[in-house]
Amino acid sequence: MASLRLRISYVKILRLLWLFAHHIRFVMRVSQGFYSELSAVTESDAVVTIRITPDRARRLKEPGTPVPVGTEFTFRVLKLTLPSGESETLVTDLTPGELPYAEALSRYCRRWGLKTHYADLKNKCEIENLSGLTPVVVEQDFAATTFLSNWAAIAEEDAQAEANERLRQSPQTYQYREYRINRNVLGGTIKNRLIQALLEPDGAHRDQAFQRIARHVQRAVIPVRRGRSASRHQGKKANQYSQNRRRPL
Repeated sequence: MASLRLRISYVKILRLLWLFAHHIRFVMRVSQGFYSELSAVTESDAVVTIRITPDRARRLKEPGTPVPVGTEFTFRVLKLTLPSGESETLVTDLTPGELPYAEALSRYCRRWGLKTHYADLKNKCEIENLSGLTPVVVEQDFAATTFLSNWAAIAEEDAQAEANERLRQSPQTYQYREYRINRNVLGGTIKNRLIQALLEPDGAHRDQAFQRIARHVQRAVIPVRRGRSASRHQGKKANQYSQNRRRPL
C-alpha cells in the first residue's frame, strides 16, 4: 500500500512539474501523504516549497523523467473541510486574490461534473478494460469506448430535456420534484442497440431505431434526492481489469 501511494505521489509531482514548465494555472487535489512538506502544514492556507532531494530525484528517474537534484517549486496549499466532515488538500499556483480561501470549496466542487464523467468512463464504460495490449487494439478500444460515451452523453441530454418538460407540464403525476436519467440503463440500452441502429441500411428504419432508443431512455428516470451521501471506501486494487478475466461487454 505504501509503495502504491508513493508511486501515485510521484506521478502527480511529474504532472505538477509539467504544469509549471508550460505555465498552466492549476488547482489540484492531492492525497494527505503527498509529501512531508504538505503533511507538516497546519494552517488552512499556506505557501509550501518542495525541493527535489537525491532520493526523490532517483525515484523520479525511474518513470523516465529525470529531475535535477535541488529543483524547487512553490505553490499554495489549501486544506478544506467538506460538508461530510472529510478533509481535502488542494495545491494551486493561484494567488489569494485570484482564488480566495472562502471561495475555494465552492470552486473545488465545480469539478464534480467532470469527475463523475471520468468515473462513468472508467466504471460504466470500462475504458481501461482492454481486449488486448498491442497499440492498435488499445487505440481501437479507446476510440470505440469514447464514441459510445459521447453518443450516450448526447442521448442523455436529449432525454433529460424531454423528462424535464414532462415534469414541468404534469408535476402532480410525479412524487419528486427532480428526476434524472438512469445512466446504467442508458449505457446498457446504447450498448445493445446502437450498433444495430448504425448498421441498418434503410434510412427510415434507422431513424425508427434511434427513436426507439430515445423513448426507452426517456422512460428510465430516477428521482434526485438532494443531501444524501455515502461513506467513501478508499481500497486499492492492483488490477481490476485482468487480461485473463475479460468481461463480456
